[in-house]
Amino acid sequence: MDEVVATLKNPIIVATSARKEGSFSYNKLKEKIKKSKRPFLFLFGTGWGMTDEVMARAEIVLKPICGKGSYNHLSVRSAFAIIMDRLFGS
Repeated sequence: MDEVVATLKNPIIVATSARKEGSFSYNKLKEKIKKSKRPFLFLFGTGWGMTDEVMARAEIVLKPICGKGSYNHLSVRSAFAIIMDRLFGS
C-alpha cells in the first residue's frame, strides 16, 4: 500500500466496511470528489475486512451498503459496482 500511496502523491484514502463504523455518506463523498484536487484511493476489503492498521490510514470510511434486513455483506465485486455507481453514475 505504501508504494501505491507514494505513486499517487498524497491521495485521499477511502475505505469501505460492512460494519456500521463508517460515517461518510455517498453524497458527501461525491461532492468532495468534485471539489478536491487530490487523487482518491479506494480500498475494498474482502472476507473478514481490512486490518485495523489499514483502516486507521483511511481519511474517509464510507457508510456500509444496507439493504432490507440485517445482512449487509456483499461480494467485493457487488460492493464495488454499487459504490462506483453511487459516486460516479448519472
